[in-house]
Amino acid sequence: MNKLTTFLALLSLLTFTFGCANSGSENVAEENAEETAVDPAVASQDSLRDVVMEIHDAVMPKMGEINRLQRELRKWKEAHPDAEPATKEEILKTLDWLTKADEGMMDWMAGFSQPANLRDSLSHEAIMEYLAGEQKKVQVVYDDINGSIAAAKALLEKLNEENK
Repeated sequence: MNKLTTFLALLSLLTFTFGCANSGSENVAEENAEETAVDPAVASQDSLRDVVMEIHDAVMPKMGEINRLQRELRKWKEAHPDAEPATKEEILKTLDWLTKADEGMMDWMAGFSQPANLRDSLSHEAIMEYLAGEQKKVQVVYDDINGSIAAAKALLEKLNEENK
């Protein structure tokens, strides 16, 4: 059952990764190429969208690393049932942070709308405000992913050093 769960988790991650990679930003850019050349508002929206997506694209590949680190921490915890309570607590906190970072990315991606999808219902100013807000949100996701990964790596290194 554990192998099946792992397989399904990896399959979901790959599906989501490829779905995200093909989220249509290229198609949106192609569809709006003429409009962008004529309309500076569209160009500025697309430029800010590109900034947001650069932040996203910098950490999206790290989702697999989060999964790997979670497995390693769980494996270490299971292999050391007599570990100090403080150590177990630190592992649980780090696992929680990794999980929240992963969920933060998934939630952000699920809620993000391309500017092209907003142009019929929102003004240029509203779209720019939306994208600025999304930039802040995805920066938090970026920070959480990188912070949780760094903490997990440091913890695993410490745990492995202590048990040599």
